[in-house]
Amino acid sequence: MAALAKLLPLHPAHQEMLDKSPQWLEALRLSALGVRPDVLRNAIGGTELTLGVLLLFTPTAAYALAPLMGGALATHYLMDDSRFTKEAIPAAVLGVLLGVHAFLHTAIRVARKAELQALQTAKKE
Repeated sequence: MAALAKLLPLHPAHQEMLDKSPQWLEALRLSALGVRPDVLRNAIGGTELTLGVLLLFTPTAAYALAPLMGGALATHYLMDDSRFTKEAIPAAVLGVLLGVHAFLHTAIRVARKAELQALQTAKKE
């Protein structure tokens, strides 16, 4: 949803994203590098959208999307005088859910691998 707000002019929150993208540059100290607000907004929105779609097909996308939500939290923190506001809640919730998702995916993969190795060992005996 946030990705669409960053990318699509028809989205109701698009104007808010346009207004805030210069603040993102300042919070992330990127304005000194000559990064334009529209480039940053489109890069973040495109990355969020791509990883969100990939998450439908592969759980490993959570490994990249969770840190991106961490970056969103850090940006909100830096923009709002070193405090978290209600605007950071979606990024925090999604980041936690993605972290849990990535952890469970890894745990299941490790358990399956151990089970497969146990079966192979049992076959040899």
